[in-house]
Amino acid sequence: MYSTIHLCFQVLLDQGSKMHRGIGFITFENADSVENLMADTHELGGSNVVVDRATPKARYSITDLYF
Repeated sequence: MYSTIHLCFQVLLDQGSKMHRGIGFITFENADSVENLMADTHELGGSNVVVDRATPKARYSITDLYF
Protein backbone atom coordinates (compact mmCIF):
# COMPACT_ATOMS: atom_id res chain seq x y z
CA MET A 1 0.00 0.00 0.00
CA TYR A 2 1.09 3.59 -0.55
CA SER A 3 0.96 6.51 1.87
CA THR A 4 -1.35 9.51 1.59
CA ILE A 5 -0.90 11.69 -1.49
CA HIS A 6 0.45 15.09 -0.46
CA LEU A 7 0.32 16.80 -3.89
CA CYS A 8 -0.84 15.68 -7.33
CA PHE A 9 -0.99 17.45 -10.68
CA GLN A 10 -1.08 16.60 -14.38
CA VAL A 11 0.62 18.34 -17.29
CA LEU A 12 -2.37 18.82 -19.56
CA LEU A 13 -1.19 20.15 -22.90
CA ASP A 14 1.96 20.50 -24.95
CA GLN A 15 2.18 24.22 -25.71
CA GLY A 16 3.26 23.68 -29.32
CA SER A 17 0.92 20.92 -30.50
CA LYS A 18 -1.87 21.43 -27.92
CA MET A 19 -1.89 17.62 -27.51
CA HIS A 20 -2.27 15.91 -24.13
CA ARG A 21 1.19 15.00 -22.85
CA GLY A 22 0.09 12.18 -20.55
CA ILE A 23 2.42 13.24 -17.75
CA GLY A 24 1.53 13.61 -14.09
CA PHE A 25 3.34 14.13 -10.82
CA ILE A 26 2.49 12.81 -7.36
CA THR A 27 4.13 13.67 -4.03
CA PHE A 28 3.54 11.21 -1.21
CA GLU A 29 3.74 11.94 2.51
CA ASN A 30 6.08 8.96 2.94
CA ALA A 31 9.12 8.57 0.63
CA ASP A 32 8.97 4.76 0.94
CA SER A 33 5.77 4.87 -1.11
CA VAL A 34 7.81 5.86 -4.16
CA GLU A 35 9.89 2.69 -3.94
CA ASN A 36 6.76 0.57 -3.50
CA LEU A 37 5.05 2.29 -6.42
CA MET A 38 8.03 1.78 -8.71
CA ALA A 39 8.25 -1.93 -7.78
CA ASP A 40 4.68 -2.58 -8.99
CA THR A 41 3.28 -2.53 -12.52
CA HIS A 42 0.38 -0.19 -13.31
CA GLU A 43 -2.32 0.04 -15.96
CA LEU A 44 -4.60 2.95 -16.78
CA GLY A 45 -7.25 2.82 -19.48
CA GLY A 46 -5.81 -0.38 -20.93
CA SER A 47 -2.28 1.03 -21.26
CA ASN A 48 0.74 0.34 -19.11
CA VAL A 49 1.86 3.33 -17.07
CA VAL A 50 5.57 4.08 -16.76
CA VAL A 51 6.53 5.23 -13.27
CA ASP A 52 9.80 7.14 -12.82
CA ARG A 53 11.24 9.17 -10.00
CA ALA A 54 11.12 12.89 -10.82
CA THR A 55 14.43 14.72 -10.64
CA PRO A 56 14.46 18.51 -10.39
CA LYS A 57 16.18 20.36 -13.22
CA ALA A 58 19.18 22.49 -12.30
CA ARG A 59 18.37 26.14 -11.82
CA TYR A 60 20.56 28.67 -13.53
CA SER A 61 21.07 32.29 -12.66
CA ILE A 62 21.49 34.91 -15.36
CA THR A 63 25.21 35.12 -14.49
CA ASP A 64 25.61 31.42 -15.47
CA LEU A 65 24.59 32.07 -19.08
CA TYR A 66 27.20 32.62 -21.74
CA PHE A 67 26.52 34.33 -25.07
